[in-house]
Amino acid sequence: MDKLLFLNFCFFDALLYIFVKYFAQLSHHSTIEILTYANIASVICLSPFAIYNWQRTKAGFVPNLRLFIAAPSSALKTVAVGYLPIKNVAIISYLAPGAVVFLSFIMLGEYEKGKNKKFIWLAVSFVGVMIFVGIHDIRGNPFMYSLVFLHVLFKGDRSNKWAKDVQREFANLKIPTPQLIIGFYTPRVPLTLAEYYAKQFNIPWFADLQDDLIDGIARNMHGFSLSWAKRVLKSAKTVIQVSPEWAKAEAEGLGRNVVCIRHVVPAPDNALKSVRENPPPLNNTFTIFYGGSINFNYQRLDILNQVSKQLPPDKKVVLSFAGTEAMYKKMEQHLEGNITLQNAGWLDAESYHRQVLSAHCCLVLPWALPPRQVIPSKFYEFCQYDKPIWIVGNDTGSFSSLFNEWQHPKIPTGDASYQLQTLLNALNGDYSGMFLPSRCQNAPLTEARLYEAYTKYL
Repeated sequence: MDKLLFLNFCFFDALLYIFVKYFAQLSHHSTIEILTYANIASVICLSPFAIYNWQRTKAGFVPNLRLFIAAPSSALKTVAVGYLPIKNVAIISYLAPGAVVFLSFIMLGEYEKGKNKKFIWLAVSFVGVMIFVGIHDIRGNPFMYSLVFLHVLFKGDRSNKWAKDVQREFANLKIPTPQLIIGFYTPRVPLTLAEYYAKQFNIPWFADLQDDLIDGIARNMHGFSLSWAKRVLKSAKTVIQVSPEWAKAEAEGLGRNVVCIRHVVPAPDNALKSVRENPPPLNNTFTIFYGGSINFNYQRLDILNQVSKQLPPDKKVVLSFAGTEAMYKKMEQHLEGNITLQNAGWLDAESYHRQVLSAHCCLVLPWALPPRQVIPSKFYEFCQYDKPIWIVGNDTGSFSSLFNEWQHPKIPTGDASYQLQTLLNALNGDYSGMFLPSRCQNAPLTEARLYEAYTKYL
């Protein structure tokens, strides 16, 4: 009964914030007023459960302390909302029941009972998430946050669960003892597992970070993310990033050396090597191919649009866009000028391969704003083809360092006049203003050389 009541309390408060703003708008009352009324209702609803259990068990004060805490906590919040900021009210109301439930389990000696351990830690985990989310839920999306509450309550941290699943089943996988472990990020689980099994086997491990450690993490959680990374990566023999700019930034944040190994240029699929396609003659339509998604917050079309607007109307230039229908519609909204957008649709591997081969050049949009100081992975994919790559847009500096490293002639990717002339020259068969893999003096990293790149840091 005590567990049921505590869960009832958790469900009630999780559901409360789904409706509070809606009812506040509907009734023309303030959010604080609706919260007050709702918490008075929770005291009325929960008190009979606590009184019933007291009469049924007669087990003394301590066991029932965790039952009665639901109603007093709601009463406390009812009073507090009138005097304190809402984030402080959330912390008070969610921390109090969690602390009392946890301490009462300890005082009763119930913590050692195996069946109660998971419930205790789920309760504490739930309270921790509620404290964090309670600071934001009034300003954020209550429905989505409530789903997080319930997921954490019953499942715990999903990433940690994945790691536990692997550890539980590892013996059944019959994996030979390795000489080196490489953990990739994102997500967090591979790094956690690499650290764990490197200790188990007493072997070195590398952390290969495919993303910025704080990218996509709320600003107020950056400190927690870096603390976690420092702890896990402390035992890694080598930490690797995919761009020198990110490697430098991560080295400062982690307080240790971080090396750069760029993305490899993938080897062509053996099944597609026999596929042959040729672009149409240049006196017809000039076709540019783009495949994948676009983050319009960081990949800007302003330079491309300037070129498109200045392109003479008699020049037939088509941008063949391969991706989802939703992404194509967004591209339609953002692309301006005389370049015609064509929907290639969502392609399978062979159709995608044919589209690239039949285009005159491929388009890459650089990341225009920090913290995305990295080359779009699509660029490395296009490098496997002996095909001009048109890199258009302001760049955070990542392409400049790549041109230096690969010893390719510099390309002012954010210069609209240069890009217009480059396109006009390409219409006449001159691709010198675009990126050409064959012009690199220093060969890019390939799959065949990846082992060599890793092992030199052992």
